[in-house]
Amino acid sequence: MTKGRNAGDVNESFYAPGEDCVGLTFARGYLYNSDFVWSAMGGAIHKIETDGVLDTTFFFPEWDCPEGLAFDGEFIWLAELCEHRIYKLNVDDLTPVCYFESPDYWPIGLTFDTNYLWLTTQFEQSFHKIDIGVGQ
Repeated sequence: MTKGRNAGDVNESFYAPGEDCVGLTFARGYLYNSDFVWSAMGGAIHKIETDGVLDTTFFFPEWDCPEGLAFDGEFIWLAELCEHRIYKLNVDDLTPVCYFESPDYWPIGLTFDTNYLWLTTQFEQSFHKIDIGVGQ
């Protein structure tokens, strides 16, 4: 149960850029949301100021299906549904540092718990605790 007189109140809303915004994370003062776009331009990740102003859109022709996003304090992680991969991205320009194959076929949601990346997948109904080498 949440406590406080404003618990659950929406403080602010704004339009999310893109066609099909599915993933969301917060990193270094900005919101990042993934845009599952079925177009020749591929998928996108939008970097947005917390007041809703779009800062930058990064288009990725090789990724049609960017889904879940997570920030580990240094890198942004992306679950890419169509390629069935998890990408480690540089925060400054979202260039891939590396990637690995998803443990299940349909990677969707990501979160980070200070030590491990957690992944959920569509259809398999499973969670995966993934060691990404933090704190080692």
